[in-house]
Amino acid sequence: MDIQRIHREVADAAASFALVEAHSTREGGIYVKAGLRTSAGNAYVASVLFPNYPSEMPRVFITKPDIQPLGNHIYRDGHLCLMRPNFWNPGRHNLTFVLQRTAKWLNKYGIPGERPLAGRGAAALMTLDFGLLSMSALWNEPGEMLQRAERA
Repeated sequence: MDIQRIHREVADAAASFALVEAHSTREGGIYVKAGLRTSAGNAYVASVLFPNYPSEMPRVFITKPDIQPLGNHIYRDGHLCLMRPNFWNPGRHNLTFVLQRTAKWLNKYGIPGERPLAGRGAAALMTLDFGLLSMSALWNEPGEMLQRAERA
């Protein structure tokens, strides 16, 4: 795991996503938490794990609210299917890309009871990735939003 690269990518992702935080694991590794909001107004907390990074694609779990595996778009262990793992290119893809794909996934598939953006193309979804995820106007401190979302 390239921890220095992950720290650089967290800083880069924070320029596009208002709520991105790096946290240490008990094993001396790192994971990232991000606060995301869909066009339906639902807030999510995503945890990004980095096994064998950057050689292997990060794994994204939605930790709040709790979601269950849904068909072919989420694995049995709960991490999201953002793209085929063999499409991952460490020279081209990074944390910002992973968060963009996560935002797209949440807008496209959502969770039961949420109205997904059915019928809209990928281009329409991509335009949502940045605008609707900025919740900094609601909370001054990024950690404050993540703590509130986890308590909800």
